[in-house]
Amino acid sequence: MNDRVDREDWRHERSLQALGRAMRGEDDTPQPSGSLLSLAQATPADWRDNAVERHQIARSRREAAAERDAYISSAVTDDSAGPVAATSAEPAQDKLPPSPASWLPRWAQLKRARPDVEEIEAVEPAPERSGSAPAPDSVIAAEPDQQPGTTQLDAAQSDMDVRWKPLIDPMTVIGGVARSKALIVTMTLLGALVGISIALSTPKKYEAVTELIVDPRDLKITESDLTQTMIASDATLAIVENQMRVLTSGVVLNKVVDKLNLVSDPEFNGQGGSPGVLDLVRSLLSRDDGPGSADDTRRRALAVGNLAESISVERGGKTFVITVSAVTQDGDKSALIANTMTEVFLETYGQIQSDTAGRATDELTARLGELRKGVEEAERKVEEFRASHDLVDAQGRLISDDELLKLNEQLSLARAHTLELNARAASAKTVNVDSVLGGALPEEISSSAMADLRSQYSTLKQEADRAAVRLGPRHPERMALEAQLAGARDRIAAELRRIASSLQVDLRRAVQLEQELSARLAQLKVRSGDVSNDLVSLREFEREAAAKRSVYEAFLLRAKETSERRDINTANISVISKAFAPLEPNGPSRAVMALAGLLLGFASGVGLGATRGAYESLRATADEHTPQNRVPGRRREVALEGRNERFAPPQAPSGKAGIGSISPDVHEPAPDEAETGQPSIEEIRASLREFREAVRELAESRSRGRRV
Repeated sequence: MNDRVDREDWRHERSLQALGRAMRGEDDTPQPSGSLLSLAQATPADWRDNAVERHQIARSRREAAAERDAYISSAVTDDSAGPVAATSAEPAQDKLPPSPASWLPRWAQLKRARPDVEEIEAVEPAPERSGSAPAPDSVIAAEPDQQPGTTQLDAAQSDMDVRWKPLIDPMTVIGGVARSKALIVTMTLLGALVGISIALSTPKKYEAVTELIVDPRDLKITESDLTQTMIASDATLAIVENQMRVLTSGVVLNKVVDKLNLVSDPEFNGQGGSPGVLDLVRSLLSRDDGPGSADDTRRRALAVGNLAESISVERGGKTFVITVSAVTQDGDKSALIANTMTEVFLETYGQIQSDTAGRATDELTARLGELRKGVEEAERKVEEFRASHDLVDAQGRLISDDELLKLNEQLSLARAHTLELNARAASAKTVNVDSVLGGALPEEISSSAMADLRSQYSTLKQEADRAAVRLGPRHPERMALEAQLAGARDRIAAELRRIASSLQVDLRRAVQLEQELSARLAQLKVRSGDVSNDLVSLREFEREAAAKRSVYEAFLLRAKETSERRDINTANISVISKAFAPLEPNGPSRAVMALAGLLLGFASGVGLGATRGAYESLRATADEHTPQNRVPGRRREVALEGRNERFAPPQAPSGKAGIGSISPDVHEPAPDEAETGQPSIEEIRASLREFREAVRELAESRSRGRRV
């Protein structure tokens, strides 16, 4: 977009101001720039008309390119031998659109119709700046015959112009699916027939569910249980798993078979009618000898095996709830089997506990006889030793020991009484009449007589004090009162002497009794030393007898407890929900199974068609990369004209006019370029070329105006 005449001012000509000056017809000297409004007013009318025409030309070119790409894609899909542009060096005439001229832009068609229009000169690209590559929009297509001095690059550079293609073309895969309509319909019908046959041959199954809650801690009947009550948290889950194994054990299954008479049930004894598809497959894979060996034992084994397959036992999450489900061809039968399984399990588990208690009772009872004999021998030996050494009295204790204990108690009491009398006698010696009258009478020497004397003295003292206030010291009445007071004091002193003498007599008796008891105790101690050796042997015999007696009593008590617990079921298992007959069968309905077969058949048909298309695409890609079948890409030719470079499109096939050779100014993408899936780049290049053409036309019109 620069000025070819004055290359030095190409920077200024690229601005909007330079464009405005060119449209106003001014010379190349710099002029003051005008506004965009003035620029629009100065624009010729034919330029505006040509702008509308150019816009329509660009739009028609883009639509033509899109139609051409769609046509080439459909042609590639219809051709089963592979892509047209990749496998054939000379495309057939019938593979091209019927009117190639319609692909040309509108301005090119007008140009053919108007030969008087001057040829538009190609604008040379701007000089390259140092360190920058030429822009893609500066590439101008030229005719092959206009490059007399060009040099062709090597094959390696020409291969770089070939655009990328996927290993598996999605359009080819879709075309393979489209060509496999008959196969898809066949597979769909076949899948529908298989689904209907499976649905009709598969019997309906009904599932009944019952739930049990199992507490690992058994009921505590007595203080000492047979099993440990406090168990670790990790062991509780193991206990529940053990009970689940008991629930599905052969003992429980055989009892259920006997209780419900499943040996005669055709569904369980292997003699049922119309088996399903799974039953047929299972019978083909089994190693059975046939119905000839169907005796009672085999029917029972089949009934137990089929019952085990129809029963499902699960534990819900991290809980102790066990779910028992039964699946049969009859809803009532499923509920009956599930409920019977729980009942038989409870009976069996209780029987297991009863057998455990009975076994413990038998073991304890077997040991009781031996323990009883040992206790009897030990007790007999103790009694014989007591009798031989005269160590037994009427109460079963030693006489010397009883006498020694009693004498020791009496001596202790005598000593305490002596100490008490000694203290009272000492208190009586320190007490006088004044202390008694002053109220300091000890409790040890107090008596009723002393209390009366003190009362009389206090009364006389009061009367004497009153008389002293009224009468003189020599008054006869006063003197009589004082004589009475002196007599009361003498009586109190005499009472004190009597109490002291009586205490001395009691003290002497207590001391004499204490001495006698001490002497008797010393004699008993000497006597007890003679039998000390015999007592040591006697205690040893007694300890042995006591130990055997305690063991025997413990075993006897435990045997009684276990024998009573034999008929008590301590299992902490409860049925939280019983099984009821289900209303609807288990699993998908027959319509769903038939529809599933239909969809699977359709999917398999589509998959086979897609595989077919992928195989064809892989084969076509392999043929393209083969050296003898590979079509060379667009060659790049360099014209040695000054510093400008021109890139020429590939030559059209011999005898056929290629799209790129119609006009030197128009470069239509080759068929191999249309297959690369990059129409956006081509549109951008076409827009850039249109903009270049518009600038050139504007420059030409302004130059013609200046010449006129």
